[in-house]
Amino acid sequence: MRCPSCEFQNIPGTVVCGRCGARLDLPAAEIGVHPPRAGRTQKVLRRWFPLYAWRHRVSFWLDSLHLGPMPTLAWPRRAAGGLVCMVVPGGAQFYLGRTRRGWAFLGAFVACLGWGVLFFGTTMGNVLLGLALSAHLSSMIDAIWSGSHQTQTRLEYLAVTACAVAVVVYWPVVALVGRYASFVRIQANTPPFVQGDVVVYNRSAYAGSPPEVGDVVLYEIARLQIGNYLIQGARIDRILAGPGQTVAFQNAQPIIDGVPSAWMPLNVHRVPAFGEMRVPEGSYFILPSTDPVLPVEQMTRAAVVPATAIRGKAVWLHRPLGRWSRVR
Repeated sequence: MRCPSCEFQNIPGTVVCGRCGARLDLPAAEIGVHPPRAGRTQKVLRRWFPLYAWRHRVSFWLDSLHLGPMPTLAWPRRAAGGLVCMVVPGGAQFYLGRTRRGWAFLGAFVACLGWGVLFFGTTMGNVLLGLALSAHLSSMIDAIWSGSHQTQTRLEYLAVTACAVAVVVYWPVVALVGRYASFVRIQANTPPFVQGDVVVYNRSAYAGSPPEVGDVVLYEIARLQIGNYLIQGARIDRILAGPGQTVAFQNAQPIIDGVPSAWMPLNVHRVPAFGEMRVPEGSYFILPSTDPVLPVEQMTRAAVVPATAIRGKAVWLHRPLGRWSRVR
């Protein structure tokens, strides 16, 4: 049998050439000249939605992770089932039987997340939360790297998986936490606050009800010129009176509608003495006692705050050294 590649005479019945190693049965094999072609719908999907072509790659990757055959399920369900094990840090390792790796990733994530929440709003807290995210991402990389041997394929699967987990898990969590727990850093020593303190406030505290007298709130002063002093930015202090109430101070004691009030400004050492005044409708009386620059005798000129300027209710105070307390 003559080899079509090197012209070597081989023994009849030989499949591979003894000299060059070429296959001798290919010339006699029937090769189809009309391969199957994509339908009209598939062509449109591939043209307008390039990710549609990734379904075959994702299906192959899921099979390589030994998730089990799912011949009766459509592709979106197969992809969703494969991503479920990635939602929890170390979940893919537990599913694949790598228990030690799973506990390592999960333990690192929980530890960093717990300490990051305790130091929420500080530099240390941001670093710890970043490490928690890195632990979750590392668990996904470990599972993906074991499911494929091609770098390009690994990077593609990692990008798709990371985006899916970010949209399904982290984006809703960040939106929910940001709605109920935002923070502001204190930039100067303004008793009872110290420079570097972090105040956590609830932006949704007054979504369904108006602020109440006695609440410690974060409010925004757009721009207020008082003599040589420019008052601008966020302030934190207590609401002493509501719309329509009358306010007066006698011996540093607030008098609301002629009755001594139990509520005092946060800094009781910066209380002015002035006569009676009435709070306009739609506004609240908040004495800026924590302002480090404004003189005491000028505080009442900045004390009338519109309701629209209140950003949220201050609920928690913590410092970088971990001395936590509620704002009262």
